[in-house]
Amino acid sequence: MSSKIIKGTPGDESVSGTDRTGRPAGSGEGVVLKSDVVQAMGSADKIIAEARDKARELLDQAKAEAAAIRAEAQRTGYEEGLTQLNRIIHEAKTQYGRMLHDSEPEMLKLSLKIAERIIGHCVEVTPQVMLEIIHKAIESLKYQKEIRIRVNPDDLGFLKDNKMQLYTMLGESKEIEIVEDALVGRGGCIIDTEIGTIDARLETQLRVIEKLFARKQ
Repeated sequence: MSSKIIKGTPGDESVSGTDRTGRPAGSGEGVVLKSDVVQAMGSADKIIAEARDKARELLDQAKAEAAAIRAEAQRTGYEEGLTQLNRIIHEAKTQYGRMLHDSEPEMLKLSLKIAERIIGHCVEVTPQVMLEIIHKAIESLKYQKEIRIRVNPDDLGFLKDNKMQLYTMLGESKEIEIVEDALVGRGGCIIDTEIGTIDARLETQLRVIEKLFARKQ
């Protein structure tokens, strides 16, 4: 098989090249994004909300201090009290913004770990999920005659038992080879064809999501 890259539509990062060894070349960003992964990222909203709640506690504390300063200002002098009040409010706002900014990378990493565990559990409990992942990955390979699917050793038996479903997806005229590859995590796969490779490993999909989040920051 050659090392050409399968090209998708503009803006599509669902394909990565490979070399003659069958290993993904370059960054390996070519993936098929699963909706389950994106949905699992919704846990990030909860984490962000908790961070904001903590930040609001700082603002509430600042307001309490401000009230005390106002009372003191009536006794010791308006200008001095007002200066101190403005300083505390400014510090509270600065700390609030810093907390949210500093916590974003950690919240993203935690969310990705949560998503990875959820997906891994789904694959173990419902191995049919893997057929859906492969189906998404091979939708553009209908005209390829030779296809090799590399999967985790623990997924090999299930796929071989369900090989006829793969032929239904691609057509019985295809030559489909299913091999084990310890570098592929549970539930994912790497698909080799005559013209290149599609990396549909779950870990690769999560790394793509991480990069997309990083670009938005």
